[in-house]
Amino acid sequence: MRHSVVLSTTLACAAGSLLAVTLPVPVASAQSYGYSSPYFTSSGQRSRPARAKPSRPSAARSARAAKVAEKTPGLATAGPLTLVVSLGQQRVTIYDRNGMVTSSPISSGAAGHRTPTGVYSILEKNRVHYSNLYANAPMPNMQRITWSGVALHAGHLPGYPASHGCIRLPYSFSRTLFSTTTLGTRVIVAHDSPEPQVIAHANLLKPLPPGVPDAAPPVVQHDTSPAAGRRASDAARMMLGVSQANAAGPADQPADAQGPPTRASVAAARQRQLAALEAAAKDSATWRADAHAQVVAANADLRAALDALAAARKTVGDIDKRIRDALAAKAAADGKLKAFLVKTGQLSDPAKIATAESEEDRIEAEALAALAAYDMANADRRQIDGSIAALQQAAEQTEQRRAALSAVLKTATEAVAQASGSLAAAQRALKRADKPITVLISRKAGKIYVRQGWDDLMEAPIEIASPSVPLGTQVFHAVGYTADGHDLEWRALTAARAVPKVQRRVIGRERGRPIYAEVPVETASLPQTPAAALERVKIPAEIAEVLAEHIKPNSAIIITDEGKSPETGKFTDLIVSTY
Repeated sequence: MRHSVVLSTTLACAAGSLLAVTLPVPVASAQSYGYSSPYFTSSGQRSRPARAKPSRPSAARSARAAKVAEKTPGLATAGPLTLVVSLGQQRVTIYDRNGMVTSSPISSGAAGHRTPTGVYSILEKNRVHYSNLYANAPMPNMQRITWSGVALHAGHLPGYPASHGCIRLPYSFSRTLFSTTTLGTRVIVAHDSPEPQVIAHANLLKPLPPGVPDAAPPVVQHDTSPAAGRRASDAARMMLGVSQANAAGPADQPADAQGPPTRASVAAARQRQLAALEAAAKDSATWRADAHAQVVAANADLRAALDALAAARKTVGDIDKRIRDALAAKAAADGKLKAFLVKTGQLSDPAKIATAESEEDRIEAEALAALAAYDMANADRRQIDGSIAALQQAAEQTEQRRAALSAVLKTATEAVAQASGSLAAAQRALKRADKPITVLISRKAGKIYVRQGWDDLMEAPIEIASPSVPLGTQVFHAVGYTADGHDLEWRALTAARAVPKVQRRVIGRERGRPIYAEVPVETASLPQTPAAALERVKIPAEIAEVLAEHIKPNSAIIITDEGKSPETGKFTDLIVSTY
């Protein structure tokens, strides 16, 4: 049996919020919770804040407080939660799949520091937290809903709005709530007190049917040949989106075994795609390793060819020196022979003539030897010239081969990077696939935005009937699957109603003076209810088909007149501000 429980323990703190004001509370009350206050005297009178940094409770005391808080059990709930904060009633109410769970009084932002209204979610949780803006003010059981400084936390509840924007809770209730919620729990802050109601409508997103899980995981055969690596560079461009054909079943199944996509077949298709990307990454890595080895071998061959060419060119210098030496020796021998012939042409003594003939034979032998050396050196030069030409051609061919292999290595390296990036993106997408999605349809922007796990999935234009007429801000929360698992159970509430714009117009004159009246600028009016909003907004079939793969319990659809809030950013859901 459910009860509407009100827990109203009061905590007096120096400043109960990231954006909190200081209230005149006796020091004894603050110290009774283990917090010292620099703002009050022993008599309870307010004093000026000290310029020195206020002291925090000791680390040991904070640790004990956190340990006690961690032992606080959460509420028994069914399905996803929705927290509705009513600024008008100064209450927060928790709803689950079956309706209201409990509620509690709050204290929101005072005049001039209004708590912003809109659709938020819990972004951060910290049992022991201190304000970094307001004198280290303690903020027990802090649950942040905006990065700009708005949070739910334990604080003083005077019975009226008193904070600088945060939502103060009774201490005991804040502990229980902290143990009940999770990151991503939706928080709706409204002026009135909207209550989620059961809704069913044809224009709500439909999930895929459950289907039957595959009996065995996919088996991928790896091809480690270089050709497979080249194919892998194309396969690596795949992302983890599941097409209708891919989700229906493997291509090698008989046609009659394939059917429309289901949640099970999409999950199996994602696994197959992930396995294909893993194979592509491995094949690309193998291709790159093979290409790298070939480039290393080509570099060694080119180095050897260039070394042989350098050695051959060094031999040319030695041969050219031999040619020069042989020519010099031959010229010297020819000179000696010429001088000798001039000298011996005047001899008449037979003995001297015989000696001269012997000398002539020696000089002629020197000339012949020099000529032979010259001929041999020339032959060697012709041979080395031929070798140099062959070595030069071999070096050029090796360089061309090395350049071609380097280009292959570059392509393989790019394929590895592509495959690794695609695999990492697919792994992130697969990890994100289990998270709910948030769909925001903005009349102001004329767009549909989709986020999943803090990542943007989609942004596209969308048509809204009667686009000049307000829709209000309608929130639809998927709280679970229906009994047969083929649809979702939805709860809807109106987070805000748009007030028609007015302008001052002259409607008549009295004694020459104009009579003014405020009249609505937008004369057309349509109901600002969840059902009316769904009637005016229909998600295109092609987008609905894609989102059917991702929609699941705890997903939400927000239809609003507003645009995407600037608070939407890294580590946030889609946020709508209605103030």
